[in-house]
Amino acid sequence: MYVFEFNVIFRYYFPVPFIMKMDNINLLKFKHTLSDHRYIRFNVSARNPDPPSRESPVGDCPRWALQKLNREAFREALIVATWASGPEVNPPDVNVEQEAENLRSLVTDICDAAMPRRGRFQPFRKVCWWNPVLEGLRRACNSARRQYTRYRRRRHRAADAATIEVQLYEGYRSARRTLRIEIRNAKNVAWGSFWIV
Repeated sequence: MYVFEFNVIFRYYFPVPFIMKMDNINLLKFKHTLSDHRYIRFNVSARNPDPPSRESPVGDCPRWALQKLNREAFREALIVATWASGPEVNPPDVNVEQEAENLRSLVTDICDAAMPRRGRFQPFRKVCWWNPVLEGLRRACNSARRQYTRYRRRRHRAADAATIEVQLYEGYRSARRTLRIEIRNAKNVAWGSFWIV
């Protein structure tokens, strides 16, 4: 919003974000419009007519699992990369864009050698009815399931393997049943509080 000395409030909106530069703004005083409006003349241009193009947007940049960084492999990859790059201090014709791309690929190669890439993180959706009691029951259910499946995968079992396997399976079924009942109750409570509000 621009306010000029002759009390004109001028607002402009551009649909293209990089068109932002306005100059040579003039109010045409002696132009007849057959109304009480006056013409305003101005020039619009892009701040940077040729914006530099990026090869990949920020969202597509690679990500690595920093917790799994192998420091020794990182050092070795860094040494190999510096040996291969050569000792050119002042090359005769320097292209900045090409050098930036070379640096980016060099860092990418070093990081790929030293640590694995991260996959896309899918966060759990928050639900209003989840609570710490359900979290404990879920952990107990997962623990019982793992105990049962690990026991079934064993090759060498005890003589009473069938009874132990049945006991572990029944423990898993009861934990799963308890979790399902508590989830249903928590949903009913949340649904009831939704209708009260």
